[in-house]
Parts: sequence; structure tokens; C-alpha cells
Amino acid sequence: MPSNQPLTLYAAQIRSSIEHVPLAVTVSVANGLLVGFVMAPVVSTTVLASWIAALLVLSAYRAAVFYAYWHTKIGVQRQHVLATLATSGTILAGLSWGCTPLLFPYLDEAHLLFLGLVIAGMCAGAATVHAAHFSSVVGFTVPAI
Repeated sequence: MPSNQPLTLYAAQIRSSIEHVPLAVTVSVANGLLVGFVMAPVVSTTVLASWIAALLVLSAYRAAVFYAYWHTKIGVQRQHVLATLATSGTILAGLSWGCTPLLFPYLDEAHLLFLGLVIAGMCAGAATVHAAHFSSVVGFTVPAI
């Protein structure tokens, strides 16, 4: 936990970021399925199915952190633990999107443009949804791009 910030401000930043996790997870899964549908004709079915399965597992992890945040009584002093778990989920989500050009090589220009636009939209969404918690914004955006 940053020592130069008051605990209440830090707790509010964590809360703001974590309360938007259901939206972020829903958009990530929806965009993952959309990308899967669009990429199906040009990408190996095994690779595509594996990526979507990993995205779903990661989304379940992020949803579990959200659930734990709202349904456990850990106190303000220990919220940094859930903040770390939430931020790690955001970083992994960014990596899952950022690795797609490596997983889906040899895309034609149209598919590559589509993928780039989806990733750009996901980064813009992460910057908006997690705006109060800078670590989450950077955690998603840097690995994604």
C-alpha cells in the first residue's frame, strides 16, 4: 500500500476499481467471444479455443476476487491484499489481450485491424473503468499494447 496516501483514499480507490470488475469481466468475455467468432476462419481452432478458455478462467478468477471483496470482512487494514489480487487479475487480462497477435500470427490486414481496434477499445475501457486506481489502468494497458 502506498505510504504517502491516506488509508481512506487508498481504500476508496480500491473500492472504485473493484466495484467495476463485473462490467470489465462481462466486456472482456463478450469481446473474447466476438474475436473468436471473427478469427475462427483464419486461426487454428485449438489455439482459439485455448485462448477463449483461458480468458474464461481468468474472468472467473476476477469475479471471485470481486465476490471476496464484497462478502468477506477483512477490514480496511487488509484491503491491500484484495487490491493486489484484483490488480494481478487486471494485469493478466491485459496480457491475455496483448498476446493475441503472437497467438494469432499471419493475420491479414482486415483481421489484424479488427483485433487492434478491439484491443484499443479494451484499453480505453480499462482506463475509464479503473481510473481511480492507477495501478489497474497501467496493469491492463501496458501488457495489452
